Amino acid sequence: MDTKLYGVFTRSVETYELLSGDELYYLFDPKQLLMSHTDALSQQGYYKNFKACVVGNLSPKGKYGHLGKYNYQLTVNEVC
Repeated sequence: MDTKLYGVFTRSVETYELLSGDELYYLFDPKQLLMSHTDALSQQGYYKNFKACVVGNLSPKGKYGHLGKYNYQLTVNEVC
């Protein structure tokens, strides 16, 4: 089942996350859909930060991302 999340996406060194409400999600984006979206926002360079809506598969609660920092991982299927 797909989950839709709205929030602020951030990419930096060892960070690929979405802050939605009080929860921070690790994003797995194998198709690089969010990076394609940054072209439309005219964001240059490696570091990114913008409001986003993503749809994807939400993992069970666990430890995800760098050093297990995140409780959930969302595998991105589309940018809304």
